[in-house]
Amino acid sequence: MASLSPEKQNQPRQRAVTSPPPVRQHPAIGPSELAFCDVHGQKHCVPHSKFDQTLKRLVSLLTETQDLWWILGSAAVYLKGYDPGDIGDIDVLLSQADAQRLISDQGLDNLRDGGTDRYRSAYVLKPSLGDLPVELLAGYEIFHDQAWRSVSPLSRVCISYQGAGLFVPSDQDLISIFTQLGRSKDFDRIRAMQRR
Repeated sequence: MASLSPEKQNQPRQRAVTSPPPVRQHPAIGPSELAFCDVHGQKHCVPHSKFDQTLKRLVSLLTETQDLWWILGSAAVYLKGYDPGDIGDIDVLLSQADAQRLISDQGLDNLRDGGTDRYRSAYVLKPSLGDLPVELLAGYEIFHDQAWRSVSPLSRVCISYQGAGLFVPSDQDLISIFTQLGRSKDFDRIRAMQRR
């Protein structure tokens, strides 16, 4: 259940892969903008115009990764069918090895800035992929209970997008991450997810 582990554990862990939750209508927008259907046990997302170009390019970029990755934050909440409020960017958690690979192969710069008193990342990559900014985070840590803790979701839910899989944590793991971050917008997202 825990989404955060003590900093720098080197032992490999098995990750649970969960089935997507039952299909639900998005609470904030109409079916002409975003609709979900369930095909062979996978949740399928009909693209929303604001995310269409960015997500297509993001999926293409992430095919170059070799390790597990997750979409986090408000974009994950939205893709799972909840109303996250404002979506300022798309955050993606990936491994440090994949971040190094993308720097080498794509010529991306590591734009880490030391983070804040609540979170930091060893790598922050900002590829230009479309209408929304994208931040690729690796070595992502949250300061909680007087210690820096590595963010490492234990679940991975696949949402099919134009034939490609987008991966997000389970509701439980997302809520855990938002709780640890502890900002007002994080609690707003938790309330949105618990509303149904």
